[in-house]
Parts: sequence; structure tokens; C-alpha cells
Amino acid sequence: MNQFQSPYGMLPGRLGLFVRDTTDATQASDPLVGSVTFTAVSAAVQGHCNVSPKPGLEVPVSLFCLNVCGSGERKSAVQTLLFKAINEVQRERSDAVAQQADSLSERHELWRIKRDAARAEYNRLFRKQKPTDDIEKRLQIILKEEPKACEAHRFVYQDPTWEALLLGLSKNGGSAVLVNDEFDQFISGHMARHLSVLNSGWSGMDLSVDRKTSGSLTVANPRITCLFKAQP
Repeated sequence: MNQFQSPYGMLPGRLGLFVRDTTDATQASDPLVGSVTFTAVSAAVQGHCNVSPKPGLEVPVSLFCLNVCGSGERKSAVQTLLFKAINEVQRERSDAVAQQADSLSERHELWRIKRDAARAEYNRLFRKQKPTDDIEKRLQIILKEEPKACEAHRFVYQDPTWEALLLGLSKNGGSAVLVNDEFDQFISGHMARHLSVLNSGWSGMDLSVDRKTSGSLTVANPRITCLFKAQP
């Protein structure tokens, strides 16, 4: 990876300084640090902006990156450092969901008591042929407030099935990043027969899947960034 002049070493401003500092800290090559930096930036911003290379053309900023690295080139250290913030955000959101799950049974029991009381009041008024408009409105509000289990926010994937990837995209804002250390295994795994899903996601084309039990699922305007690593 050090056989040519890396353009990453000539990046201007804060980004260039960041790449040089990370290179010094990890003792990794400029191409490795630069490419992983751009992939992390792409993953962070792809759900919030597009790029317009020329008037009238707007495309996603999503990036596909494949690093071919030999043993000892510090690829794991670089990825751990540069994806630290992204992984922390995902961990924090997962922890928040876990905390909500701990109190779900108590919150649902309180909700059930409120619902049953409202139903009893409705039935009492109905039997006495009295107006039920107010209690109906209150009951509708209560029913909409039923506590439900939240799913952990999933943004970073390693080797998902394409159905799991689409489901995650649909529930988590339409943005995802695939990070896999074994590219040769990845292309022979779950996604091998559905690489067109990644291509469509990279270009921002709608993704859809027809499921037998729960109907069809469509993800509009998705964003997918990929970081793969392979041995030479």
C-alpha cells in the first residue's frame, strides 16, 4: 500500500491534519487511514445530505471501500479508532432501548389499569344510555398510548441477510453501513446472491422485498456505505 504517492497525505485543512495525526498515532499507511476516514465520514453524513457533481444531478455521498491489507498493517487499529464515535452512538441507543425494556412490564400494567377503568366508565354510561362522546375520546387517547417494546437501533452491520438489512433500513432511518473484515467470506455468504441490493442502495434506488408472512417491504431512498477488508 506504500508503493505510490497517496493523495490522502495531501488533504487540506482539518481533514488532512486528522488523517496525518491518525497515521502518526496508529503507524498505519496514508491510503489505509485516508480511505477508512472517508468511509466513516460517508457513513456519518449519508443520511443527511447528497452531493451535486454538476447542475441538475444529485447523488448520495455513500461510499464503497475495499482495503487489501497484509498482516501487521494496523487495519483493525485504524478501524477501531475511526469508527469509535459511530459504534458509541449505536451502543448508547441500544442501551437506551434496554433500559426502556426493563420498565416495560410496569408501564404496560399501569396503562392496562387506565384502559380498563375507561372501558368500565364507557360501559356504565352506555348501559344508562348517557352520552359517551367524552369517554370515547379519552379511551381513544389511552389506546394510542399503549407502551410497546422498542427495537435497538441498528446502524452498523457485519454480515446480514439482505432481508435483515432491508428491515433494519426501514426501521432506522434508511441508512446503514456494512463493515466486514473478511471480504472473501462476505462475497460467498448471505449477500452473495443479492449484491444488486448493495448497488441499488449505494445509488439511492428504492429497495423492496416480498415476504410470505408479513407482506411486502419497501425502503425509499436508502443510503448504504460499505467498508471491506481483504488479505492480499
